[in-house]
Amino acid sequence: MDDPISIEFAQLLTKHQRRLYAFIMSLIPDPNQANDILQETNLALCKSASKYDPDRNFLAWAFKVARFQVMAFIKKQKRSRIVFDDDLLHQLADDAEEESAHFDDMRKALNTCLMKLPARHRAIVEARYEDGGTIGKVAKAFRRSSGAITQSLFRIRSALWNCVEREMRKIEV
Repeated sequence: MDDPISIEFAQLLTKHQRRLYAFIMSLIPDPNQANDILQETNLALCKSASKYDPDRNFLAWAFKVARFQVMAFIKKQKRSRIVFDDDLLHQLADDAEEESAHFDDMRKALNTCLMKLPARHRAIVEARYEDGGTIGKVAKAFRRSSGAITQSLFRIRSALWNCVEREMRKIEV
């Protein structure tokens, strides 16, 4: 029988993959390198699973592990011409952790705003951002020109941005 803690740990690790990747990408902008570091981070987290205290914030702990993995990666990359100063890296990591706290609120606000869109606008957004969605495919599906779809998406994104800002102000109050 599976150990419930191991299942809980695996669920937490899976749940937070996108946020870990985004955190790493904020420090290492190359997607291939960030993906490698994410894999190393996952491995380190799994090796340290027995040390995780379920009463503590998993994501904060995972960010610390990811930060150490990024630092180890950068030390290996010292031969490269583009290397961040350790102090700068720590500052970037601290900033990324702070921004991550707002990620869930922003995602909730975006979902709220998406639901407020007229059905046709929501359908255009969904068609564009689903896997393989392109302006051309959306234009064909909605029997409109690519230029018209581009303009519609510009207006929809602008409306979503304004809505998200309003929703975030409500949360901050």
